[in-house]
Amino acid sequence: MSAPHEMDPTMLKMQERIAWLEGALQENNQLLEDMAKQVDKLERQIKVLAQLVDPQEHARPLSEDTLPPHY
Repeated sequence: MSAPHEMDPTMLKMQERIAWLEGALQENNQLLEDMAKQVDKLERQIKVLAQLVDPQEHARPLSEDTLPPHY
């Protein structure tokens, strides 16, 4: 029988794996939070740019899309 202060190797491996998974989960959560902030920032920038663009300014009349009859 092993001494009371010794840990079963299987149990030790499981605890190491759990610790690694917890670290990976925290890292992924931080990455996800950073990406969400970046998406929010980009959405705000798109809204500002959309307000700056006048849709009438870039619209072409249908007559510019159709060829004259002599073509």
